[in-house]
Amino acid sequence: MPHFLNEPKELVENVSKRQKTTISHLKQEIDNLIECIEDCKRELIMSPSSLSPSQQQLQDPSSSSTADKSKEFAVATNRIATQIKKCHRSFQTAHKDYHSSLTKFGKSIDKCMKSNQEDALLRDPWQLNQDLLNQIIAEHLFREGCFEVADIFQKETNVQLTEEYKQSFMDMFHVLKQLEQKETSLALQWCANNGRQYGPLAFLCHKLQFIKLLSEKQSGIEAMKYARTYLSPFSAHANAQLEMKNTMNELKFLMGSLLYAGRLNESDHYRSLLDESLWTEVKELFKEECSQVAKQASESPLYVSVTAGTQALPTLLKMISVTRLDRESLQKMEQLAVELDGVDQMFHFHSIFACPVSKENYFSADNPPMLLPCGHVLIKNSILKLVRSAHQRFKCPYCPEETTVPQCKTIYF
Repeated sequence: MPHFLNEPKELVENVSKRQKTTISHLKQEIDNLIECIEDCKRELIMSPSSLSPSQQQLQDPSSSSTADKSKEFAVATNRIATQIKKCHRSFQTAHKDYHSSLTKFGKSIDKCMKSNQEDALLRDPWQLNQDLLNQIIAEHLFREGCFEVADIFQKETNVQLTEEYKQSFMDMFHVLKQLEQKETSLALQWCANNGRQYGPLAFLCHKLQFIKLLSEKQSGIEAMKYARTYLSPFSAHANAQLEMKNTMNELKFLMGSLLYAGRLNESDHYRSLLDESLWTEVKELFKEECSQVAKQASESPLYVSVTAGTQALPTLLKMISVTRLDRESLQKMEQLAVELDGVDQMFHFHSIFACPVSKENYFSADNPPMLLPCGHVLIKNSILKLVRSAHQRFKCPYCPEETTVPQCKTIYF
């Protein structure tokens, strides 16, 4: 979260707590008022003046001459009126405190969210490519699992998304739903279908299934059988993949946990295997690998743009106010005059592309950056040096995948 939103975050938490305590207090006051009314009602019903002459004689012969029903009623109504006034004062005090915290939150939002945000725009918002924006929104909705809304939005805006794209995210959320229920079968099937049965995701899924058996069974025999069948093959692939270099240490650690079958929580060393964060980790890893298979960015472009833009906005607004530049001058600037220090590290990108092969950071329309199917980027001249003809297959300098020049796509920064 941007640092400038720390104060509003604290205030909104305070407002939320104040709202809960206020509601609880007011409910208690209403209950006290109802109880007071019920007590007065019972006293009036059971008072001597409310009984018949024969009942009064049976209860207290001397009371019939002194009972004054109207006086008792007046006393009861005074008690109720006093309780109502007390409740009303309590309502006013609680509402005043809640409204005060709400006002502070509103002022904090106004302070952080400037009303002149459009001053920081480098171009007229109406000049944006509406079709491209609609496509980004539709893709974001599919990424977030809002499939019904995405379908309606797609139809109303005439956005064309491939069935393969939509199905990939539908399948992803189907697997994620099972992972939330702490089941790994669909995730392991996905790994097998996409040639990742010995990758980090598959190992973590088998690890979680092993832990599940280890915590449910006292003997640990079922967990040992599972490890021999599904975990031991990873030892043969540990040296084949750089991301699996710690596999052997993990396997040794898991085998040691067999000594605490059925009682992992009693061991300080192995209690971490029961940590719920492992299930969060497997879900995040699955999302990342799904995006790689679908050849999509791991994060939604809409999310990245909005979040990074929000964090950069205060610096841009301050630059506008200090330099007093107009929009036309901003459009002519090749680069900003200030560093966007408020932007999180995850949103830091290279502003200038440098080819990893030729080390050139200059490219033109005749020599643009090209995206290979494997995801690596080279400039066109570097690619052409790897082949003798346009249709000759060549291997990517950074991975084993082969491709041809027509399969490479021009990208624009």
